Amino acid sequence: MNPQVPLQGKVAFVTGAARRIGRSLALSLAEAGASVAITWRDSEPEAAQTVADLEALGVEALALRAELRDPAQVHAAVEAAIDEEGANSLKQMGAVVKAARAKLEGKAVDGKALSDRVRQRLSEKS
Repeated sequence: MNPQVPLQGKVAFVTGAARRIGRSLALSLAEAGASVAITWRDSEPEAAQTVADLEALGVEALALRAELRDPAQVHAAVEAAIDEEGANSLKQMGAVVKAARAKLEGKAVDGKALSDRVRQRLSEKS
């Protein structure tokens, strides 16, 4: 592993990353070498700019529209990220899914079901 890019070959899934803190986090992950899939709800132009900025850092980037209060949209965004990035890259998503599960506990989205679905999709694509 190159200490200058410790996340090279890994993929991050950052929700609400078109603006503010989410954007900063996505850019920091990209600077560390991770490819980044972001979600946005009402900020398509900002999401497009964030993707351009991520790609300018030399990583792959993807923006997905999702209303995070709608479980179906969260699942669809994860499915799209898996389809776009492929199983090999997304095998590195375990920690991200665990973090998402923790964030989603007690909300409309079943975090365990989401992480189970990611594991199932990854095994299908391997």
